[in-house]
Amino acid sequence: MAAAFEPLDPEDDAIPFSRVPYVPSDLRRVAIIALLMLGLIIIAAIVVPRIVGA
Repeated sequence: MAAAFEPLDPEDDAIPFSRVPYVPSDLRRVAIIALLMLGLIIIAAIVVPRIVGA
């Protein structure tokens, strides 16, 4: 059975970033949220043992 699709041209972008204006701002937002979550994990790693050990 033959495949129902053909591969994309190597020169053709799978996602045309020029036509998707929100990608950079979305990536920035994801990076900010990731940093905030990492900060919360670090704070919890410091605070929780002090509360539980007390």
